[in-house]
Formats: sequence, C-alpha cells, structure tokens
Amino acid sequence: MDPEILLIKKILQTGDLKTPIRQGIIPEYFVDKEAATWYKWIIDWAKDHQGTVPKEDTLKYHFRQARFPDNGSDISMDEIIGMVKVKQTKAICVRVADKLYSVSQNSYELRDLMNLCDECNKDLANIGRMGGTNFTRISEEFNFVLEDYGNRKDGKAFGIPWPWPLVNEKTNGIENETLTIIYGRPKNMKTWVALHIGIAYYKISLGGRIIFYSCEMPREQIARRATAMIAGVDYSKFLKGSLSPEQEEILKYILTNSKRGSEVGFKKDFILIEPKEPSIMDLRANIDRFGPDLVIIDAVQYMATGGTEDKVDFKKQTRLSQELKECARIYKLPIIAAHQANRGKEREGMENLALSDSWGRDPDVIIEVQRIKDERLGTILALLFRGAREFDLTGIFTHAKPAHNFEFIEEIPSLASFEEYIKANKKRAKENEDMKKRVRNA
Repeated sequence: MDPEILLIKKILQTGDLKTPIRQGIIPEYFVDKEAATWYKWIIDWAKDHQGTVPKEDTLKYHFRQARFPDNGSDISMDEIIGMVKVKQTKAICVRVADKLYSVSQNSYELRDLMNLCDECNKDLANIGRMGGTNFTRISEEFNFVLEDYGNRKDGKAFGIPWPWPLVNEKTNGIENETLTIIYGRPKNMKTWVALHIGIAYYKISLGGRIIFYSCEMPREQIARRATAMIAGVDYSKFLKGSLSPEQEEILKYILTNSKRGSEVGFKKDFILIEPKEPSIMDLRANIDRFGPDLVIIDAVQYMATGGTEDKVDFKKQTRLSQELKECARIYKLPIIAAHQANRGKEREGMENLALSDSWGRDPDVIIEVQRIKDERLGTILALLFRGAREFDLTGIFTHAKPAHNFEFIEEIPSLASFEEYIKANKKRAKENEDMKKRVRNA
C-alpha cells in the first residue's frame, strides 16, 4: 500500500488539504511522479474553487489511469502523512548515498566535488523542511507585537544599528532575518560602505561578532581597511606610512587591546574570510563555526559562480538571492551583501542594479551608492534607498573619507530634490572650470 497514493485518497475522501500542506507535504517531494501530478492538480483545483477539494470521481475523470486501494480508510491523516514522510526521507537518503558513492568510484576536480556536496546539502535540507510549515495564530503574537510597538515608540533600535542616527530613526536598525543589498558601480565605495556598517557595530558592541566574507578582494586588503577604520585614521596616510606619532600610538593601543580581548575569550570579533570557492554551503559552514551576529558579503554575485568570471546564469543568481534570504531566516541574523551595478548608460532606479530581475525581489533593503564630487564639500556619497519593505527613506548624503569619515551630512528628502542637486552641482562644476580657465588665460 503506497502511502503517497493513500494520502491522495484520504484527501479526496475527507476534503482535508490543509493538514498535509501545513505539515510540509509538497508535490516536489513525492517519489511517485504520478501521485505528485495528482497532488499538484488537487492543490490547483482548490485554489480555483475557493479551497474546495474535488471528489474522487472528478480526479479519475481527468486522470483515467488513477486507481486507489480499497483498504486504508481507517488510517488517520496524521498517520498517513507520517508514512509519506518516511518514504520521502528514505528516497532522499538513497539519492544522497548514491551521489556520495559516486565520489569513491570516480575522480573529481575540487570544484565538482564542492558542487556535488552542495547538491547533497540541499537534499538533506529538504528533510528538515518536511517538519512542516511555520505558522502561528495572530492572537498568540499579541504580546510580541505590543512589546515591539513599545520599543519602536521609545525609539529603541531593534537590530544592529546603522552608523547614521537618522537612518536608525527611520528603520529601527538592521533587523534580524533581513537581507540588505548595497550596490554601486566600480570605485563607488560600496565595499567601504558595507565595511563601515560592520566596523561601526564592532566598535560600539560589547560582544558583537561579525563575519566579512570577501568573494573578490584579498583578505589582507580588507584587513588594512578594517584596521584603519577601527583606529579611525586616514586611510591614504595609513597606506603611505605617514600617520602622525599620536595617530600611530592610538593605532597600536587600539589594536593591542583588541587582541587582548580575543585572547581572554571575549566574543567580540571581526572575522575576515577569503573563500577559495565561495558558496552558500561554505558561508553556512562558517556561520555555524563562528556564530556571528552580522554577516557582510563583498562581491556577492561570485557566490553563484564559485568565485570565477563565468558567464552569467540568471537562474543561479536568482537561487543565490533566495538562499541568502533563507540563510538570514534560518540563522536569525542580518546579512548585508555588496553587489555591482550595471555598467554603461545610467538607468532609472533599481534598473541600475546588475541582474535586477534576479536580485530585486528577495532583499528587504536595497541601497544604491553613488560617489559624487561635490564642488563645496569634496567627495561625498549618496546612499539611495531604492527598495525597503518596512520603512520610507529616500536617502542620505555622507562624507566619503576612507576609513575615518563616513559621517552623515543631510537627508535626501526626495528623488526630485536629488536630481536637482545633481544638476546644480554639475552647473557649479562647469562654472568653477570656466573660472579656472579664465585665470589660466589671464
């Protein structure tokens, strides 16, 4: 007696489709492909008929080959679902075992092995998902909602704070289980911005632990930037070795005390990871190992290609976006990922985000970084919040002094005002250039 066929019969007899769905039974997990087709058809029928389940005769009319056992009517729905899960779990285990057996019988390149392990990991993750769909009654969440409201009313940041007070006022911090994308064109300082967010949290937290997962930039370069940020010194002078004696003493003092803290067991830490072949599986392994409060990923698009410049695969990029969001949910932490913008002609809004069709759906917050040469303030950044689920903020201007000054300048009240600023700044730039020419020619 096949439990999957028996489940279909039970659903048709009782009209109860909600129970198996709530307990995580989905067509994709069915071993019997014919039963999977019937189950999916029943779900689609219910959607089109206000939740009503079709009768057995109706299904047999559409699927003439459908046959159901005469016995089994006395078995409860929960028992049948349990039998189905056992069957499907065994099938997954056999599939994983076959893949692992092939490893011992064939030669593989490291990258192929990693891909194979990734497939096995996804198969095994499906077993966990069979535990059921998370749901709750709204009445059970009232206490949480009231506490949440009280904290928001008192201005308490819920998650990890942004480095800019105004953004915290608008957002209540970077909440757990969220995915934030920071994107910009090359040399627009998106990595600096992501790093600044992480270091700002590192500096104020008593026990914060951050993973910086660099898919492109060498670990040593990130370490230099992070070190200069922690000490708050000018990065250009740091690179040239031209810090003042006072700054050098501050640098040594801060770094020595940070090292002592880690030696005596403080959780507070900033962990730099330069994976050989970046992937979701590798990221999750490092999250399991280090237990961070915040994960920052640089050049996230390379996680879909193992760190190579392979031809863009939109399906892989879409899956990566979904898996990162799922990762944030599973580990209940925020993930911030730096991504590239489209090159070439400037486009409207989120269309500047590279692979926007793949990356524009899952993130909770999407920020575009534009580096601007302001004719009065020098180099500044515009952080434009192109997408946000839970708050309304157009953007902010910040200073752009690597390592030591990314402080808030002012809010960008609207996109229209930002466009006006860009036009006015270009006009000032032209006027200044014309003035310089006149001075040179005088």
